[in-house]
Amino acid sequence: MPTHTELTYRKNFDRHTRRLKDVAQILADHDISLGLEYVGPKTLMTRDKYSFIRTMSEVQELISAIDEPNVGIQLDTFHWYCAGETEQDILNLDPKSIITVDLNDAKVGRSPDEQLDWEQVPLNTDRPPFGGNEGEYRALFADYFHIDVMEEANNSIPPRMGNELFIKMQRSKL
Repeated sequence: MPTHTELTYRKNFDRHTRRLKDVAQILADHDISLGLEYVGPKTLMTRDKYSFIRTMSEVQELISAIDEPNVGIQLDTFHWYCAGETEQDILNLDPKSIITVDLNDAKVGRSPDEQLDWEQVPLNTDRPPFGGNEGEYRALFADYFHIDVMEEANNSIPPRMGNELFIKMQRSKL
């Protein structure tokens, strides 16, 4: 979870930097990238005394501090929405820094600050993060990724069945 009962943000940041740098170096030996995700819902940030990594810029600071070429961002549209970020924030990312993308939607009737991370929300066509519409996802990522597969996921857990897309993309050569 993105909080801690005892470690301040700085102490937690330093701990994560040291530990994830070691992990990244081990993964690099096997040609594996490490994607780091920030956790946007405010409802999770108040769980413990000290919050940790809630925004894209904070996770980018951690990635910079780790300073390993195989570390980048795991972009989750739900967390992006809950953190109050914009499409321009995504467009400003270096495409090479995006390791994975999770496409998730927010619950209708709740503000970004009221969202709960553990709820299963069907893909949709009428609200943020990007509407959950396959066509919009294709348009958003087409300039940056070669989309090998984008289809309804067939291995979802029962509460998500019929509400998730399976996507396999590769970074485009820019």
